[in-house]
Amino acid sequence: MQYLKQVYGPVKNAYQLQGELGCIYQKNNEDVITYANRVKILGKQILKSYKNPGNDPADQNIKAALEKDMCKYFIRGLKLNGVNKYPVYTLGEITIPLFKQDVTFHLVSDDFPISQSGILGNDFFQQTFSKIDYVKGYLDVSGINIPFFSPETIIVAPRSESLFYVRVENPDVKVGYVPKIKVAHGIYLGDTIVENISGKAYLKVISTLDEEIEVQVPTFAPETFK
Repeated sequence: MQYLKQVYGPVKNAYQLQGELGCIYQKNNEDVITYANRVKILGKQILKSYKNPGNDPADQNIKAALEKDMCKYFIRGLKLNGVNKYPVYTLGEITIPLFKQDVTFHLVSDDFPISQSGILGNDFFQQTFSKIDYVKGYLDVSGINIPFFSPETIIVAPRSESLFYVRVENPDVKVGYVPKIKVAHGIYLGDTIVENISGKAYLKVISTLDEEIEVQVPTFAPETFK
């Protein structure tokens, strides 16, 4: 059998095998390692087919292009579990500059079944050395603090001046100035110096309304002193 293979070559030629690579997907109930091994074996078969009689010897350019295709189709064929009742496949990946470094994201179709624009996974946290601080309410990405979008609300009494707070967007500023701000219809705050206390700045809020109102806590960057 080995002699026949050497004489007549493989059953499938390089182009047929490359076609299979372009259609490879992770199977149901198949773990990532097994799927990766299938891609690797198929890649070896393609490379070997170029070395058979009748084909030019596989050079470094062919090998490099093949490895690039293997990586591309492997990622595209990955299925994402836990998002829906059925597996969802990716379209590929993209690397973009984010927070002063290149970060790789997986691309999905517009009908991907989530309401958010994206999901940060383990790869993101490993690439950027990020961590989540639930107590202070922000995401730390390589030393850059990004506040959570907060649904926090405070009930403001009518026709009164009461205590309020804002989330601090620039945590490196310990003391800063907040100019006068209109946070909602008839609700004003600011024109004061504030202190950053664990990511919050406390200040007075003024209501000109005749009824109490629920106001969402804003995130603001106090101005530094020159």
